[in-house]
Amino acid sequence: MKNDDIFKEILTLDVKKTGGNEAKIVELYDKFHEHSNILYDFVLIFSDFMSKKKDYGTGDDMSMNEAHVLADIVDNPGITVTELAKLWSKTTSALSQTVRKLINRDMIYGVNSKEDAKVFMLYPTQKAFEFNIAHKEYDVIDTIKTDKRLMRKFNPDELAIFFNVMKEYSNILHSVKAKETHSKE
Repeated sequence: MKNDDIFKEILTLDVKKTGGNEAKIVELYDKFHEHSNILYDFVLIFSDFMSKKKDYGTGDDMSMNEAHVLADIVDNPGITVTELAKLWSKTTSALSQTVRKLINRDMIYGVNSKEDAKVFMLYPTQKAFEFNIAHKEYDVIDTIKTDKRLMRKFNPDELAIFFNVMKEYSNILHSVKAKETHSKE
């Protein structure tokens, strides 16, 4: 089934449980499975890409996640793990692991808050500044190359639509996550 046909059919469907109608469940699953797998495949590949360590030009191998958390610390000296967690929509525990890695690599250091000794404000080292510039240059070059490669198949308007759809999809997921968080409280 072509993507256009899938979207047309989705518009006609009523969103509700099938009442255990196994045949209907299998029929709908088979129709949308291939379509859904495009997104799942992208998420899995991109997640793997983000966690793979690479040299951004300084000799320091770092994952994309670590590099971007470091960029947030360089760009916002004094930021806390809690603030980073909110920015990244992650738990403080998850961000603390990344922060510990960056501290162990002498990229950042923490200073206790004068108001609350439990709070550490994070600051970049000179090594972090140097890495951050190399990483940003790498990202600019990589983004341009990727966009040019995509423009061999898609025009700029189609790419703009893709990014708008991704942004809205992210908004939906953030909304769902916020509702789940509030329902647990």
